Amino acid sequence: MAAPGPSTKRKYDDAPKIVYSQPAATGSGHEVRTNVFYAISHLQTKEQPLTFREILDYLSLQDKEDSTKRAIEILLRRHPKVDHDPAGANGKGTYAYKPMHNVSSAEELLKLLQNQKTAAGIPVKELKDGWADATEIINTLALEHRVLVTRNKKDDSPKMVWSNDHTLNHDIDNDFKALWSGIKLPDTQAELRDKLVGYGITPTSQVKAPLVNKDQGKKKRAARRGGKTTNTHMLSKMKDYSHLRK
Repeated sequence: MAAPGPSTKRKYDDAPKIVYSQPAATGSGHEVRTNVFYAISHLQTKEQPLTFREILDYLSLQDKEDSTKRAIEILLRRHPKVDHDPAGANGKGTYAYKPMHNVSSAEELLKLLQNQKTAAGIPVKELKDGWADATEIINTLALEHRVLVTRNKKDDSPKMVWSNDHTLNHDIDNDFKALWSGIKLPDTQAELRDKLVGYGITPTSQVKAPLVNKDQGKKKRAARRGGKTTNTHMLSKMKDYSHLRK
């Protein structure tokens, strides 16, 4: 095979170089969806609704063609995580982020927990969706015994939260705590079993004797066979009259 000549080499040198570290443009549809994603992320950080003009200012799309703006506006109105209010801002229309739980304060969280129909609790991850101060508020309520919390082992951050009646919380005397902590439990199951037997308590691990059937071994009475017929007065009633049928 012949080596490439000067003309062939020049073609390779003049070819456009692709920068793979940056995404290539894939059309207006991709651009619209990308801007919708940025717009929703921006709404998530805001505590108040924004007009579409304010969203365009954030995206720096004021001078973009009307078709692109219209496409972004339509997708925002249809998006399940966006709450569109046509009457907002004196009729201009506003857009707000729609969180999983409409909670943004300690009082709203307590009300939400009290209205739960089950005792499953609420994941803190869901509460943080649209509520930046969720972790701080939950930690404060936990110290006040107004909520019950389970935590992640890695960073001790709250994982699940339940409602709690703080009026039922009572402080325990230190003497009682020391007495409770000073009770030594048996080290092995065998030692625990011996302790229970010593106090007259039957351990659940004790092997029980098999139940014996009391009737086992007794002979069954044989069924009566034959015998004298005593109801002779019924013999006439029990005759066969089938030959009299018409």
